[in-house]
Amino acid sequence: WVLASANILEGVNVTSTPGIKDDLINAKAIWYNKEAVRDGHIISARRPPDLIYYLPLLIQALAE
Repeated sequence: WVLASANILEGVNVTSTPGIKDDLINAKAIWYNKEAVRDGHIISARRPPDLIYYLPLLIQALAE
């Protein structure tokens, strides 16, 4: 995950596929098992079927 490698996830709420959950937690992110999560300008989703939950968050962020 690029954001974890960039060390910018400390204290940021995120979700992801469970396969990289530990990587995100080790990057000090706050991981949730949810379809999509928005924390400021960072929007994350677990997997392609969850895009229906991701897209409204993206549209909301773009409108701000």
